[in-house]
Amino acid sequence: MDSREIKILSSRLVPAPRECTFKDGPEYLLQNQCKIAVNVADLTDIEEKVYALCKQYWNIQPALTLKKNASAAKFKPDAYQIKITEKQLTVTAEALTGVMNAFKTLRQLAEVQRGTEKVTGYFLVQSEIKDEPALAFRGIHLCIFPETPIWDIEKQIRLAAYHKFNYAVIETWGVFPFDSHPEFCWADKKISKDEFKRLVRLGKELGITLIPQFNLLGHATGARATTAKHVVLDYYPAYQPLFEPDGWSWCLSNPEVRRIQTDLVMEMYDLYDRPPFFHIGCDEADNIGTCRDCRRSSLKDLVRDLILYFHDLL
Repeated sequence: MDSREIKILSSRLVPAPRECTFKDGPEYLLQNQCKIAVNVADLTDIEEKVYALCKQYWNIQPALTLKKNASAAKFKPDAYQIKITEKQLTVTAEALTGVMNAFKTLRQLAEVQRGTEKVTGYFLVQSEIKDEPALAFRGIHLCIFPETPIWDIEKQIRLAAYHKFNYAVIETWGVFPFDSHPEFCWADKKISKDEFKRLVRLGKELGITLIPQFNLLGHATGARATTAKHVVLDYYPAYQPLFEPDGWSWCLSNPEVRRIQTDLVMEMYDLYDRPPFFHIGCDEADNIGTCRDCRRSSLKDLVRDLILYFHDLL
């Protein structure tokens, strides 16, 4: 196999594996009853997932062999090895996460059979791949604005998972339908909780954990600063004491803010199935500490207390 062909094949693998060797010889055919061996330390959910991925990616039903391999326990959770010969595809990993990463790589490498009008099958070139992520946390940040169609967020989640991101921060701008305080969502732009739950389930299926974000310092308008909109005050001006005079940031000296923010954060956190992280924002807090009570307090103490309170709460 010459260098040009190796370069073409390697360019399909994103992110690039740590080690990858391509070999000449007959391709491995991804077809019904093709031999796939999966060696793992933990067999939990492996069989069902491998069959599902083979059906989804290549529309095949393989002849699957599962083996519990003690040496695979030494692999890091996201690491994997792939060996492809003419007759056999072997995946080795510690558990399900590594196996899913291996199959994402195989999906990138697989090529449709050539010389036909329509798809007749797929193949893989003979190769050996060893991979282990450089970062345990591989995150992407996605915003849902009132103008954002939910299918676009789903597409971005799918693409992120395809490229082995394992976390996605979902920042909602006035579209999360709070039950505790419905005034914090645009009535005509809200996205149903069923849709958010569906995205959370989709992420788990794809191997990417969704992290909710709610801005607890700046960005209190629920809209871009350039729009001059405010998700709460445009319709409920009586809530002005919750915000600094220009409305962009929260009033940290008002105890009612802490009570309401707690309700909003916990409602969102529960809907996302209590993930291991919650994003509290805290950027671009323009004009923070400018109301009478905040400007007469220690701003650093107000911000510190906010962060520590939600750290301890979560």
